[in-house]
Amino acid sequence: MTFQIEIRPPTEREPTGIAVRIGDQALTRVLRPGASEPSDYLYAPPELLALWIAENWWRLRWEPLPTEGPTEPWLQAHGFRSISNDYAWPDALIWGQDSRVVVSAKPDPVGVVGPVRFLSDIEELLIAADAFEHGTDRFLKQWARDPARTDAPLLRAIRILFEERDDPEVSAWRRLEARLGFDPDTVPDSLMKQLGELAKAFAETDVEEAASAAPGPRAADILQQGIAFAQSANGLACDFAAARTLVARQALVVPQGIAMDGAIPWKSAETLASHLREQIGVVGPLPDARLRDLLEISSDPFESASACNLAYAIRVRTQSGDRVGLRSKWRVGRRIELARALGDLFYTDGDDASPRHLGPIARSKTARQQFQRAFGASLLCPYSELQALLRTDPPESEDIAEAARHFDVSEQLVLSTLVNHQSLSRAQYRQLTAAV
Repeated sequence: MTFQIEIRPPTEREPTGIAVRIGDQALTRVLRPGASEPSDYLYAPPELLALWIAENWWRLRWEPLPTEGPTEPWLQAHGFRSISNDYAWPDALIWGQDSRVVVSAKPDPVGVVGPVRFLSDIEELLIAADAFEHGTDRFLKQWARDPARTDAPLLRAIRILFEERDDPEVSAWRRLEARLGFDPDTVPDSLMKQLGELAKAFAETDVEEAASAAPGPRAADILQQGIAFAQSANGLACDFAAARTLVARQALVVPQGIAMDGAIPWKSAETLASHLREQIGVVGPLPDARLRDLLEISSDPFESASACNLAYAIRVRTQSGDRVGLRSKWRVGRRIELARALGDLFYTDGDDASPRHLGPIARSKTARQQFQRAFGASLLCPYSELQALLRTDPPESEDIAEAARHFDVSEQLVLSTLVNHQSLSRAQYRQLTAAV
């Protein structure tokens, strides 16, 4: 799917127009008062959009959607309506998701008074990051190549952006800043130094994932706390070798986090979990003992434990083996965290030859966390078996509770599985969430 920004030159009847297209959809589709047909072009100086993209490119490309939803500072870097108050812009967002970029847009309600009404209704459309980069590069380079341009701030922002992207060290620095939720050169030096030391000890991509799991000035402290917890007596020693061997028989390991068949991450995760269930011969619920044996854990990790202060659970692999620090104090929470830890192993297998890895098991909305969640849910509560168990369509709250008890998972996991497979609408999800 392509990402394009088109500029229509002004005419005697119309000013300069901007169309932002994702495939065959226009993010900028608009209906003007008195017009009989919508247009794909909004009216605004293209320089405003170019400057906004150039100044926020790193965050647009690499910063995910916040766990609790958009905040005002986040919207300044990702929302089109932060570009300028002098012109009408769509209620559209762009954010990063590893090897993809996500685009969404909400239409203006009918009847709302305004100069125009934007029509695009796009719910988290995934496009390849390469397509986003190509589209923005082509748009920005129009200004950089024009000898008549005199807009010094814009030209300077474009030049700096491309210089930084061409420098591997600077590029890595900017990527980490964006993952932390900071604009360029606004991260405390002490924080970047801490994370830099951790990136030397573990894989750089793992440290970036941890930055997305708990963005902000305490990201390094939170990560160090998790590593220490996993490596202490509180952590669980696991041996994933047997599970890795079972999966490797079909060469289904996901290289560098990219989907095995080009599908979105959760589809690949479900394929992987389904294959693993077949290999171990389990139908229906996966008992604690089978999960413990699969991960080769000698102690019982499923007994309810006292709450810990971790911001997220974590898997840590060193030369002495894998250890998992669990965050949940409840059985069903600990089951899914361990299942996700196994999914994270498959996601990162093949990334590099480093014997030291770490994998946050968090609520953040990166592709890696999406893969973990889908793998863990499918390992413990396969959608096909869940669907067969439910008695009504749509299910009632009692059905959700019964399914959760049957598969030994949380009711929230059951609901999320149904929503992800479009068996429940968002409205039905909200209604059932309130009921449970």
